[in-house]
Amino acid sequence: MTVLEILRPLTSHNAQQRGWQYLNQVHALEGDAKSVTAEVHGAEVYDVEIRTDGRSLRVWCSCPYFADRASGCKHLWATAVLANENAWLTNLDAGMRVVMDFADADDLTFGVLDESDVGASFSMPGPGVRPAPAPDWAVALAAVAPTPVDLPVSVPTSSQLQYVLLAPNHGTLTELPLLIERLERRRDGAWLRPQPARLTLDSIPHLPDADDRWALSLIHATAPYPRVHGTYIYGVSAPPLGITYLNGPLLDVLLPRLCATGRVRLRQAHPNVPSVATTDGEAPIEWDAHDPWRLALAVTLENPEPADAAVYRVDAVLARGEVRESIHHFSLLTDSVAVLNNVASRFDPAGGFAWAGQLRARGALVIPAHSRRALVESLARSAVEDVELPGELRWEERVAVPRFGVMIGRPNEGTGGCPIELSVDYNGTQAPLADGSIRLLSNDGRVMYRRDRTAEVEARETLTDHGVTGVESHLRHGAWINFRRVTALVHTLVDAGWLVQADGLRYRALDAPQLRVRSGIDWFEIETLGDAQTSVDLPDLLKALKTGRRTVALGDGTIGMLPEEWLARVAPVLALGEADGDTVRFKPSQVALIDALLAAQPGVDWDEGFMRARDAIRRFEGVRAEDAPPTFHGELRDYQREALGWMRFLRDFGFGGCLADDMGLGKTVMVLAMLEARRTDPDRTHGPSLVVMPRSLIFNWTSEAARFAPGLRLIDYARADRHEALDAIAEADVVLTTYGTLRRDVPALQNQAFDYVVLDEAQAIKNSGTATAKAVRLLKAEHRLALTGTPVENHLGELYSLFDFLNPGLLGSGRVLDARRLSGGAESPGHIARIATGLRPFFLRRTKEQATPELPPRTEETLYCELEGGQERTYQQLRQHYRQTLLTKIDREGLSKSKFQILEALLRLRQAACHTGLLPGTSNGESAKFDLLLPRLTELIAEGRKALVFSQFTSLLALLRPLLDAQKVAYEYLDGQTRDREARVARFQEDPECSLFLISLKAGGVGLNLTAAEYVFLLDPWWNPAVEMQAIDRTHRIGQEKPVFAYRLVAQETVEEHILELQSHKRALADAILDAGTGGLRGLQREDLEQLLA
Repeated sequence: MTVLEILRPLTSHNAQQRGWQYLNQVHALEGDAKSVTAEVHGAEVYDVEIRTDGRSLRVWCSCPYFADRASGCKHLWATAVLANENAWLTNLDAGMRVVMDFADADDLTFGVLDESDVGASFSMPGPGVRPAPAPDWAVALAAVAPTPVDLPVSVPTSSQLQYVLLAPNHGTLTELPLLIERLERRRDGAWLRPQPARLTLDSIPHLPDADDRWALSLIHATAPYPRVHGTYIYGVSAPPLGITYLNGPLLDVLLPRLCATGRVRLRQAHPNVPSVATTDGEAPIEWDAHDPWRLALAVTLENPEPADAAVYRVDAVLARGEVRESIHHFSLLTDSVAVLNNVASRFDPAGGFAWAGQLRARGALVIPAHSRRALVESLARSAVEDVELPGELRWEERVAVPRFGVMIGRPNEGTGGCPIELSVDYNGTQAPLADGSIRLLSNDGRVMYRRDRTAEVEARETLTDHGVTGVESHLRHGAWINFRRVTALVHTLVDAGWLVQADGLRYRALDAPQLRVRSGIDWFEIETLGDAQTSVDLPDLLKALKTGRRTVALGDGTIGMLPEEWLARVAPVLALGEADGDTVRFKPSQVALIDALLAAQPGVDWDEGFMRARDAIRRFEGVRAEDAPPTFHGELRDYQREALGWMRFLRDFGFGGCLADDMGLGKTVMVLAMLEARRTDPDRTHGPSLVVMPRSLIFNWTSEAARFAPGLRLIDYARADRHEALDAIAEADVVLTTYGTLRRDVPALQNQAFDYVVLDEAQAIKNSGTATAKAVRLLKAEHRLALTGTPVENHLGELYSLFDFLNPGLLGSGRVLDARRLSGGAESPGHIARIATGLRPFFLRRTKEQATPELPPRTEETLYCELEGGQERTYQQLRQHYRQTLLTKIDREGLSKSKFQILEALLRLRQAACHTGLLPGTSNGESAKFDLLLPRLTELIAEGRKALVFSQFTSLLALLRPLLDAQKVAYEYLDGQTRDREARVARFQEDPECSLFLISLKAGGVGLNLTAAEYVFLLDPWWNPAVEMQAIDRTHRIGQEKPVFAYRLVAQETVEEHILELQSHKRALADAILDAGTGGLRGLQREDLEQLLA
């Protein structure tokens, strides 16, 4: 846009009109493409300055009107008109800010003004004076008062409107100023001097001439008000119509019909300055509807001898058929209309409108011959189509496939943004991406490449889609990307064939390297094959992966980027090993895992030693069942005998393993059978075995050992006087202890050589950083075994801690379990399946359906209750409070800094959904769940049936107990503080009067055999479905003879429903390796939280 177009919305009609009259008062005019200064002589000499820095336009005038009104003045407008005629400040952004400078005040910044801003004046109270507010009744009366309506300005039939096109003396226009005047006849019939029409919008329907009504209605129905300027008068409902600016389709439709009225005139904007071409200002402008004029450039060589005097002359003509007219003969030229000799015609600039503006403003350009490349490049960059060139300037036009490039700089310390330079290459000729040029001149100046606009637009979209900002305006303001997104961007662009440089290093894509596996006596290693310049050094890649990078430095000085698919398969393998020279070395115990992870990788060169080890592991499928020793009291089922065979397989290969059978299948009995076989082994040379468990299981292990293997010499190393038994450990067969005792006594136990260390409920060490996990790793044992029905509860990483105990070093640093971080992409089901295959020998898992089809059926059902009354109101108030405060905090500070507030919000919402009495500060409350539960319990008790009631809130069970006491219901209670667990379990199992057992979910979810119950009620859903399954399995286990019915109580339209949805992710994970993927709360995102708070 031009400076006139930018300043027009900020300058009143009156100031514009006065400005046109002040053109010959402008002196000392100086300017260029970025600034203009002038002195304007009026009552005094006023200084005017207009300048741009590419982002804003700063204007200033020393006159008092400019300072008082904070709007454009006549001096500023006159200077802008002359700047436009000299083609200064002509290439400005349409959305550019205008900043008005004042000597004694802060700058005022304007964007697009609305109608009330144009020419408005205001009266402000003096400093420190605050007007008293009007009373409400006065405001109301003023609001209902009728709005004054001015009578429309009438146009007598003896007068007529005249439409004046204001043409600049030089240059071109993209918008054509149209001035509306009124002509009045004298008594003798002659026309008086034209006067401003002074029409308002309200007067348009009353105009006598149909053409006038049509034209002015069209103008004011399609153009935004800032393009139709007048001056507001306080209290007038519609402003007078002033100058209208016509462009585009409006000009094409309007001008032919106006010309047909014979009332269109052309007037030079600066009557005292000679124009490019003259026209008879009194003659009407006619419309020529024939073919449009087309712009054509002509370049001629002048003064060829001597060479240093040679110049090229560039000028333009407008051509129509055989007629050619110099561009300087036209009295008006816009981007769609040309006026020649009072005849207006359509104009097609043919891509050269910018050339037309410069040539009309400056005349023909004379360019030294030695600067001919600059001339040719300018012609190439523009869209001009018709150019006549001398032979030495002509080029050959070719088509080339563009290759795109980016150069990424270092991040800004304050913002974290990395600057990006964007470029495109056409067969060796480079240019900035999207710089506006149509063609690109080769380096030798002989070939012109037409740019592929479609491909360049797609390239810009690729950058924008991957987080690059400022792509559209990168040539002026630069493009940026946050440093956290650079890696993903580089990978995407390199894969797409872009030329990428970051920190001066060039990145390039690599083919998938070929791997070779070699074996030694007690190790095997992996290396790559290839030449020294492009081969990938695996230790370097391993080091890069450990620091989060997925690139390697190559011998030729470039940075290699490996294929994503190859990296996804190989990175988890490398994470298992240790760098050794130019290879990565592994342990023999990792054979099965390496084999599974590389099974789908083509072209791997396996040596004979590795294949023998692999085949031996694969024979795991042929493990045979074993019988319990004769001294074992009891008969093992077939699946339990298979477990004994699997344990022998582990011993033969020196592996540790995880028995992951479903709850209730008798894992304790299987281990006791194995320990009894170890005790009666005639070749026994080993010491005692250690079994570590939660305290709640000590009684169960003691009683089960007495029942099935009474010959085992047991030591209860969890008692207060346990230290007296230290010396007797070596003579025992089995030592029972708890995780808490082990943490405290590990210095005493870590020096004891054990035959087996068995961890019951081994999910207790799922976090490798806990003191418990560290303590079990210090124990010395020939064999290691873990018992758990839920080896993975939340995420795949929990396997690392388990296997770091079972088979130290098998999973390396554990990064193999985090495929998302290793490969940079999403964790795939394929990766989990490969992990499962590799770990299969170390796992034994059977479900109840597989192992005990004779077990009675179990029915699970969700019972929904609807919150009502005060409970519903309380819940909604909490939900709305946390949704507003928490989501705002997350958007401002991020998810990681809001975790405690998230936990609090979810806790309070879950409590409100269960019973409002759980909330802090409340003693009484309501519970829709109790209303649903109590009638069902009454019915079951009347039928003589027994039920378990679980809740993770002991305070909720505490609220339930008085209600049961009031009904004189006999029940048992157990939570984490209960010490006499055995007595309470025995009473429930044996006493027919004890119908209910209230149990804390965490305290009673393991180690209890409650087969007397047929019904289970879960009062509140827990994030991890595995915990709920453990609770149900207290009664649905071997020994149960009746069908089991489990009910989950869930409050409708609360956070509990969303917990059930999240449970579906963890339920899949619970089958782990065991064929499932990760999910659940660890991956909680803002969207998940928003859903929970919905």
